[in-house]
Amino acid sequence: MKGTSVDKYRPGDFYVKCDHTGFKIRRSEARMTWDNLLVRRDTWEPRHPQEFVRSTREDTTVEQPRGGWETDTFITTNEVTEDDL
Repeated sequence: MKGTSVDKYRPGDFYVKCDHTGFKIRRSEARMTWDNLLVRRDTWEPRHPQEFVRSTREDTTVEQPRGGWETDTFITTNEVTEDDL
């Protein structure tokens, strides 16, 4: 790109490498992302708002717990009668 404005000297505007594309760009054409990457202005994206959402704590306690459940009855014989049920 000989003779274009890209190769001309600009005081204080040095070249950097875009961390997304790898292109050589001027520092004035670059922007810093939220995770400290230096990228071209057209590839820059803001941090997604969904990353800042906080969930609320759910109350999982039982209001009126009850105990005293019957114990399981196992039948050991092969015959089952109506009284067993």
